[in-house]
Amino acid sequence: MKVLYLTVLSLVLSMTLRAQVGIGTQQPNARAVLDLKSPSNNQGFLAPRLSTSQRTAQAFTANLSTSENGLLVFDTDDLLFYYWMFPQWKALEAGTSSTIWRTGSGAPDVAVGEEGDFYLETSVGNIYEKVGGSYLPRFNIKGEEVER
Repeated sequence: MKVLYLTVLSLVLSMTLRAQVGIGTQQPNARAVLDLKSPSNNQGFLAPRLSTSQRTAQAFTANLSTSENGLLVFDTDDLLFYYWMFPQWKALEAGTSSTIWRTGSGAPDVAVGEEGDFYLETSVGNIYEKVGGSYLPRFNIKGEEVER
């Protein structure tokens, strides 16, 4: 019994804990919570699919708060991606011209981009949208408050 206890204890102590999860990879990216790799490099990520009635159901949305800001689903009726930005769903639409996503490690440069473009500040996770010639903070993908 003592040998079994010591064996189990040594196994537990020898395990390394990681916050990253990798699917299709033994070495997930250290900066990602979830790292997906296609075994044959010919597959994509399929987001959760909901009908409009499922997505907007009071039983579902009543449980969503600012903690869920950034939650992404694909609406099978509208054929659009939606993200949750408390207190409502917002569509990711291309409109008449395509929406561009830009990234950088600092605040966005207002001289770059067009109206409706989005910017991800990778160092802190803030998402900005260009409105009226300025990038306005919309939400933080890490669930933190965004200074407005």
